[in-house]
Amino acid sequence: MGTAPDRGSAGAFWQGRYDMIKALATSRDSRDICMALSSYLPSLIRFDMGSLRWRSPGTTMERDSYGTHGEELSENQEFAAGMGLFNSMDDLDLETLDDSTMYNSRNRLDHLHRGRTEDGRILSFEIGSTLVIPLTNGDDQVGTISLYSARSDGFRDADQDLIRDIGHTAGNVLGRMLDVESTNSDIIRQRSLSDSCRDLIVTWRDTGTGWEVDFNSKVEEYISTIDLDPEILSGPFFVPPGDYLDRANDAWSHTHDTGEETMVNLELQDRRGAGKPILCIFSPLIEEGKLLGVRMTGVEVEDLNRTITDLERMNNSYRLMLSVLSHDLKNPLTTIMGYSEILHMQVEDGKKEYLEKIVRMTRRMSDTISLTKLFAQIREGKVAREFVEIDLAEMINGSIDTLYPRTSGHDIRFDLKKGRSRILGLPLLEQVFQNLIDNAMKYSPEGSKVHIHLDTDLAGVTISIEDQGNGVPKEDHESIFNRFTRGNGQNAVIGTGLGLDISRGIIELHNGRIWVEPNRPRGSVFKVYLPWDPDS
Repeated sequence: MGTAPDRGSAGAFWQGRYDMIKALATSRDSRDICMALSSYLPSLIRFDMGSLRWRSPGTTMERDSYGTHGEELSENQEFAAGMGLFNSMDDLDLETLDDSTMYNSRNRLDHLHRGRTEDGRILSFEIGSTLVIPLTNGDDQVGTISLYSARSDGFRDADQDLIRDIGHTAGNVLGRMLDVESTNSDIIRQRSLSDSCRDLIVTWRDTGTGWEVDFNSKVEEYISTIDLDPEILSGPFFVPPGDYLDRANDAWSHTHDTGEETMVNLELQDRRGAGKPILCIFSPLIEEGKLLGVRMTGVEVEDLNRTITDLERMNNSYRLMLSVLSHDLKNPLTTIMGYSEILHMQVEDGKKEYLEKIVRMTRRMSDTISLTKLFAQIREGKVAREFVEIDLAEMINGSIDTLYPRTSGHDIRFDLKKGRSRILGLPLLEQVFQNLIDNAMKYSPEGSKVHIHLDTDLAGVTISIEDQGNGVPKEDHESIFNRFTRGNGQNAVIGTGLGLDISRGIIELHNGRIWVEPNRPRGSVFKVYLPWDPDS
């Protein structure tokens, strides 16, 4: 057992090879692949049992990982030479069969394997050598076929061309199978999400020869009484004939012809014939920059009203919490901070460090409450946009003075080129500059430079704040402006994670922009652009 079979006549060998490749190429699934190998391969390569392993749909594995039997190849099917598939396999530890070589492991493995085939026969033997065939589909490896022999030199004369043909043909079949399974999985997942939605969702996709129409289960509640085939319709088939259908057709046509979103109030009939008001939004279906059709999202007005009521209730609770934070907590904190500072001046030097910690943490709590209140006011649009003339140079210098003595540990430089520095803006801009300068010091070594530039052009002014810290990774350039997100080195720095989000909100009130770029040779540059007149 185990050695390559005697080829006999060349014609018989090539006929057997042809029959096996044809059977592999016409396989529909992993079971067919194993049956083809079990039936045809023993006349070409002598083996005792085999295992087909492949990765799950949606996962990837490194090419040339031929000996891998781990998580990447989570699916498997065993088979025996001339005996079909296994129903069960006992004591099969494929981890012991990993081999760094591509084809043979001639070391005898003292491991007894027992399996029962589909027809009830039992196969039991010790594995002496293995042959691992990589299965490739294009540039991807999708699995392996492992053949096992009781002989220690069972695959010495294995045909390399045959191995490549098996790996390529079976790999293509597995690749197609994985693609189909992955696509079906995506469709099922999307349809499941769509069907679980309380809104009506319909898409019309222009195929060039007709319309491909898809809709979720919620829409079915409104088309069950309409004796029409939606697959051949190019309009809102779920609306009963009459004035509402005319309005829906106009909205659908406008979106399809212009690519503009259209909103219309309709009344649809449910299965019981009762009319229900629906707010329908027709949007262009765009893929890769091309208008391919129309998507409709319908919301039952009853649900919409309920949602609005729930949001109002949540907003009221939110405002109550802010009131508690800003009044019932901040006032006592201010008192605690004041008495702590008085005690700090009176106690012995050896005990001052404890009071310093109390003052520092109390100030931090007070700052957090102030920032939270400001954040809420900006996001609710309650900050009045009453712009006044502001001298940015004076405001930046004032921010540096406000941060003293924290600035004493850094070399702060402010360069103002000749030109205009007065803009129309809000006094809140000072909060932005304090946040950015404070961050530049927090996230850079003590004694390093913090360089501030102010450059002007015809449209507005750009303020740049450079530091010499560890910098912000490119993938975080956008996310650090989200609430509660902090930059590199965050474990060693005290902060709330609100400063940059608040700064962005203030800059957006001025129709400006804030972003971060890498500094050279190290650090970050935070930039703020402000137009001369936010309303111009």
